[in-house]
Amino acid sequence: LAHLALRSAPPRRLIVGTFRDSAVTPDHPMSRVLADLRRESGVQRITLGGLDESEVAALLQAGAGHNLDSDGVALAGELTRETGGNPFFVSEVVRHLVERGAIVQGDDGRWRVEGGWASSGFRRACSRSSPSARAGSEPGQSRRSESRR
Repeated sequence: LAHLALRSAPPRRLIVGTFRDSAVTPDHPMSRVLADLRRESGVQRITLGGLDESEVAALLQAGAGHNLDSDGVALAGELTRETGGNPFFVSEVVRHLVERGAIVQGDDGRWRVEGGWASSGFRRACSRSSPSARAGSEPGQSRRSESRR
């Protein structure tokens, strides 16, 4: 990567690299490469964060193929809080909720959140099923477990 990006008189090219900033510690080999790249002109770093609530709602709306009702908007808020707006986690939790029957498609073709769901019930369903819960951590973080013998 450094060789390609730092060659003198480079031809026109676009190099896209991705990494989790939490994974590149100061002693990680990529740390030095990133420091070298930051000093170069023409190198741009773009930091991505999670989607906000309106963006999660837009993602749900695009997937549903219709405008969200008030339950759908509320679901978007819960998903944003529970997943940190990570689009992958949002999609996985929605997929799980569809599989569990918490989100169903009616005869009219519209998706709806089944009645009776409450914030606490949603959180319980997510805690048993969401990728972040299965990993035992918040989105974007890792957690170390230790055992003593």
